[in-house]
Amino acid sequence: MPATVFISTAAPKTGTSTFCPSCYADCRKSAKADTGGNFNIESLDPQLTFQILAVAKGYKPKFVSKVDPAKGPVKIELEPIESSDATPDRSLRGRVLDAKGEPLESAVVEMEGVRTVWITSLAFIAANLGAQEVIGMCASGAKYGIMTAHFYWIGAVPAMLFVGIFMMPFYYGSKARSVPEYLKLRFDEKTRGLNAITFAVMTIFSSGISMYALGLMFQLVLGWSFTSSVLLSAFIVLGYTLLGGLTSAIYNEVLQFFLIVLGFAPLAILATYRAGG
Repeated sequence: MPATVFISTAAPKTGTSTFCPSCYADCRKSAKADTGGNFNIESLDPQLTFQILAVAKGYKPKFVSKVDPAKGPVKIELEPIESSDATPDRSLRGRVLDAKGEPLESAVVEMEGVRTVWITSLAFIAANLGAQEVIGMCASGAKYGIMTAHFYWIGAVPAMLFVGIFMMPFYYGSKARSVPEYLKLRFDEKTRGLNAITFAVMTIFSSGISMYALGLMFQLVLGWSFTSSVLLSAFIVLGYTLLGGLTSAIYNEVLQFFLIVLGFAPLAILATYRAGG
């Protein structure tokens, strides 16, 4: 079966652009390789470089980055799929038919991640329900009253709506899995590195505050040693992150969401009842 080559993303050869990497008109183009493995995608913008994707039945898909048509033909070598990767329980088979029930040749079928939408959505919410929010917001509420809620009404809620409405289409279109990865596609490696370093520094400080709040809560509620509580929580987080990576972090945040909701629901009901509402 012949291989098919797609234009995945594009970027200017020099400078930057307001377009997302997959929003260029050339990203809709593709071509099939002939019996000699040769392919030709015509009428490409000479001011762009491309990331191309090659797929073929029985072979692993492969991306090739920074392809400049002006430098001549590009060579793509596909690796065959091992028999252990092609078992029936790991393969999806079917038929594509037209409205008359006739089979369609060379139709392209793509996978879409639908099953985990609710999981990632809950994880996104739980990411804003850590020790800083649970303990810090309660303390700020006790000290400043309803003014504490203005932090979310004025700051967090508009920011989340902006990201969801305006930025997520760019992230989704570029297939980026993180902000640094998107910045690399949008600008260059230096921008990605700067964002990654600054975000890592912020995360260290933020995680330190969260662990301090957690250790202080364990010390006051359970009577545990503050140092032991911090070290125990750090080893637990380090353990499941090393074993499961991002997937384990997402599912942990989902569990955290339900624990916080179930734990704070009675408190919210009692507080409303005591306040006369």
